[in-house]
Amino acid sequence: MLSEGVNKFRLICGLLLPAYEVVNIIVSTTVAFWRPESRISKDVEALAVQLTEREGDLIYEKAEVKKLASFLQQATKDALKVAEERALALREIEKARVAIVKIEKGLQKHDVASSIREEAVLSQY
Repeated sequence: MLSEGVNKFRLICGLLLPAYEVVNIIVSTTVAFWRPESRISKDVEALAVQLTEREGDLIYEKAEVKKLASFLQQATKDALKVAEERALALREIEKARVAIVKIEKGLQKHDVASSIREEAVLSQY
């Protein structure tokens, strides 16, 4: 038997849905809850399931975004380190070029001086 005046709510899938209390008339105790299957309650339950699934998806996506952000931070640090090392290498290369130019000038002066000495020696004979 239904006690039609008693409308209770019970937690189903995290949502409060209406249910009717089934009362044993002889003992006046609650035997069970009966909830009419209506289109609205089915839709609400389906939406609750979708919401739960979407929440799970969002939690997973949030973890993935955090992981990607961590990778990007590390990549940024690595890129800065590479840029610093490249600049240092370019400075070293430029120093080496300057040293080569000085050595070439020194060799040219030495060659000129050697040629002048050879000519002087040859002109004495």
